[in-house]
Amino acid sequence: MLGARYTWNMLQTKDILDAALQLPDKDRELLVGELVASLHSGFASTEIEQAWASEIERRAAEVDTGKAVLRDWDEVRDEILADLRDRP
Repeated sequence: MLGARYTWNMLQTKDILDAALQLPDKDRELLVGELVASLHSGFASTEIEQAWASEIERRAAEVDTGKAVLRDWDEVRDEILADLRDRP
């Protein structure tokens, strides 16, 4: 029996997400693109969507070529928390 907090659809979505997170990077990138393209919610104009697609391509290329400086999330999180603690 499902708990009061979860619906059947939520559990199905979680299962799908869990499975998607196991995919290789390239497959996840393809999946994200297809999901975003399927929304048709009108939240962004074609120009904005094209600009974001170009930006994503640019950033991915920087990662692929080693130009981008990648940092560990734990390190970044610790810096953010330290900055927040130091604020007046």
